[in-house]
Amino acid sequence: MESDNPREEPAAQEMIIDGARYDVSRWVNKHPGGSIILKFLGRDATDVFVAFHNALARKTLARYRLGDAPVVRGEAADIERDFRALRDEITAEGLFNARPGFYAMKTAWVVGLITAGVALRLMDASVWATVLSAVLVAVGWQQGGWLSHEFLHHAVFKNRRTGRLAGVALGGFWLGYSCDWWNEKHNTHHALPNVHGVDPDIDVFPALAFTPRDLKRARWGWQRWALRQQTWTVFPIVALARLNWTIQSFIWPLTHRGIPFRRYEILGQALHQAWVIAVTLHAPTWQNALLWFAVSQLLSGLLISLVFIVGHNARPILVEDGAPDFWSLQVVTTRNVRVNALTRWFFGGLETQTEHHLFPTLPRHAHAAVKSRVQALCAKHGIDYCEEGMLMALLHVWLGLRDVAKRA
Repeated sequence: MESDNPREEPAAQEMIIDGARYDVSRWVNKHPGGSIILKFLGRDATDVFVAFHNALARKTLARYRLGDAPVVRGEAADIERDFRALRDEITAEGLFNARPGFYAMKTAWVVGLITAGVALRLMDASVWATVLSAVLVAVGWQQGGWLSHEFLHHAVFKNRRTGRLAGVALGGFWLGYSCDWWNEKHNTHHALPNVHGVDPDIDVFPALAFTPRDLKRARWGWQRWALRQQTWTVFPIVALARLNWTIQSFIWPLTHRGIPFRRYEILGQALHQAWVIAVTLHAPTWQNALLWFAVSQLLSGLLISLVFIVGHNARPILVEDGAPDFWSLQVVTTRNVRVNALTRWFFGGLETQTEHHLFPTLPRHAHAAVKSRVQALCAKHGIDYCEEGMLMALLHVWLGLRDVAKRA
């Protein structure tokens, strides 16, 4: 059945996958990955399709086949061949198979942290207990974000319905995020990362501007003034990320009919907000309630945003027409971070942002096994593979923001 609230009006359009032409106009409104499919109409979408889809998706795709497409070899052909071969290689090695025990432990960590934080809050309303409780919940929300992220990337469960339901349960009740809202936003980010005007994760204007191109949008004096302050407002602003996302997540399933598991999404959002409000108001004073809410929400937003901004910001921001092939684009717009045992846990697998973007359905515990092979291919083809320490990465982000602030 067609969506009751279509993302876009369908039009007779084609895309090319594995040398064949497909008319996907009847599939646009039903595409589980969201409206990003529209960006690949009239183009060869082989690599982005393979990165995100399984054998079942290929069966669905076969219904829309029109015929063979002309073979066009370009400069990216050798890169594509080598990276596709690497993907086949790691598939044959079984690296795409998740370890159930690993993810059971991660789930226990998330549920345990949030539960411990809530229990402490209910038992003790002193200032130190209030802050510690909020910190436990904030870290649980951050770690839960990485886990739900992998559920919805289908890196954990082979059955995609199971993965989606796991994401709805964890993301909805425990974290307060709408999976369909996340899916629409995040798949766009993955398909065309750091592409100006397309990637929603780098479009936070007028709060921040990561590229001088955004300054053209500053039509009012207060906007340019705000951007001139961004070198010191960046961390307070990104700390608001969780509040922003939870508000959008709450609204999304209420205003978008026809999305998968809509009733479960609405139920999860309602229950999450109910328990957060109840825990917040379990306080002897309004100041205590405000303290718990502010620390839990703002710290969680900051912890999540720190991982993202070092993974992508201060890396090239491109225009859509100037974007390279799929594989090169994923590498040049990402940054890996050198970690130890503690910071590896903190990053939740996204310290290897490059490998995650190249193979988004690859479980985090397999990233290390492919990293050296990715580096070798990047060296072979002259692709800029970036890996830095956390402090150096943050410095580069700050310097990039300062450069745009000066131009404002």
